[in-house]
Amino acid sequence: MKFDKCHGLGNDYVYVDGKELSLADAQLLAPQLCRRGPGVGADGIIIMGQMPESNMISMRMVNADGSEGLICGNGLRCVAHLARKWQWVSDDEMIIDTAVGPRRAVIEKYTPQESNVTVEMGFPNFDKVGFECEGPQGKWNWHGVSMGNPHAVTLMPEGSEVDGLDFNKWGPFISNHPHYSGGVNVNFLFKVAEDQLISRIWERGSGPTFACGSGACAGFAVARREGWVGDKAEVALELGSLTMSWAESKGILMTGPATWSYTAQCELQLMDEL
Repeated sequence: MKFDKCHGLGNDYVYVDGKELSLADAQLLAPQLCRRGPGVGADGIIIMGQMPESNMISMRMVNADGSEGLICGNGLRCVAHLARKWQWVSDDEMIIDTAVGPRRAVIEKYTPQESNVTVEMGFPNFDKVGFECEGPQGKWNWHGVSMGNPHAVTLMPEGSEVDGLDFNKWGPFISNHPHYSGGVNVNFLFKVAEDQLISRIWERGSGPTFACGSGACAGFAVARREGWVGDKAEVALELGSLTMSWAESKGILMTGPATWSYTAQCELQLMDEL
C-alpha cells in the first residue's frame, strides 16, 4: 500500500488513495499502523477519493483506535494540499466531500512541501447540551457544540496557566463522561488577549493531539458567543496557530498550514509485525 504522511500543525494522518484501501480495512488497520513506535505513527488514517468531473475530492477518516471519525479540520487542509500535489485537481479551489457534507477549500499558497489553506468549516451547532462538573479550580461549565463532530468546550478561569492543567487526567475524564454518549472531543480554552486564544484538545478516538482543527473552530465559536473574542481570532495550539474568522453567509473560516512529511509504501500482510 502506498501512502503519504501529512500533518496540520502536528495533527498527523496517513493519507491513502481509496483505490488502495477501503474504509472497513482502514478500521482494522488503524490500531496497528497508527501506533507510535512500532507502527508508522499517526492520529488516524484518511482515505481520499477522486471525482475529476466535479472537481470534488472525497475524504473519510478513521481514528487511531479504528473508530470512524466524521470530519477533521487539519485533515481537510491536508487533503486539499495532497489533491494538488497528486494532480487530482487543476486549480487551487475545490470541494471536499466529508461524512457530514461538503466543505470548500482554497489553497492560498502552494509548494510541494507545504500549503496555506482556508477551509469553510460551516456554522457551529449549539444544540449539544452542556453540563457542569467538578474540576481542579471548582466547577467547570462545559459548552456543547458541534462542527459536524461533537465538542465540549470549557473557558478556563482568568489567570489559569496552561501548564497547570492536568491534561492527561481531565481530557479522558470529560471525553468519556456519561453525559456524552459515544464520547466527545474535549477543548480547554485559555484567553490571552482580545483576539488570541490558547487551546488544548483531547480527541475522542485518538487522545492528546498537537492540534485539532475542528476543535479550534469549536473553541472559537464558544469564545465568540460568550464575548471573549470578536469576529476574528488566532487560536494557538502546541506547534502553531490557526486563524479563525466569522463570515455571516458561510460560518467559520479556518486558515492554516498543511505540511507534507513523506511518501512511503508498506505490505499490509506485514502489519502485525510492526
